[in-house]
Amino acid sequence: SSSFKGFNADIGIQLKLNNISVGANITTPYTLERSWSNISSVSTSAHLTSSGQSGTDKMKVPLAYRIGISITPVRQFRASFDYESIPYSSNTFDFSNDNAAHREWVDLNSLRFGVEYKPWSFLSLLAGYKNVSQEFVPDGAAIRDRGPTAESYTMGASLYVLFGRF
Repeated sequence: SSSFKGFNADIGIQLKLNNISVGANITTPYTLERSWSNISSVSTSAHLTSSGQSGTDKMKVPLAYRIGISITPVRQFRASFDYESIPYSSNTFDFSNDNAAHREWVDLNSLRFGVEYKPWSFLSLLAGYKNVSQEFVPDGAAIRDRGPTAESYTMGASLYVLFGRF
């Protein structure tokens, strides 16, 4: 069994001008702590042997940041972009016993872009792109300094009605 605890804080700022909005966010460094225990049992025809272990592992995560910009050149159109960087390769780990399965992490970087077009006041047409890397490198991967990336493309519509938005 495991239990986790940790605390981090996000600090952000946003500057809104006429047709442009710029924002930044930082996540303060934090420590994630995992307290764990396990029991192993081996049964043979002669007897049952059980042994237990427990410990506390810690992972220190450095400062992370996000920046974004949104531009509205005309009332009916908005384009937004944001970038996120979490330097997981700088994590430090403190294990309570040897962890032969542990693998170093790599940085997580995310790039997102979206557009909104309002042909009428009650309807918005939306499209987006997202590229997110993972913080692990799979076994046998040719590229060892970054994790696999996932890309997604999205499209949607938003309908405004008297009491809300669908």
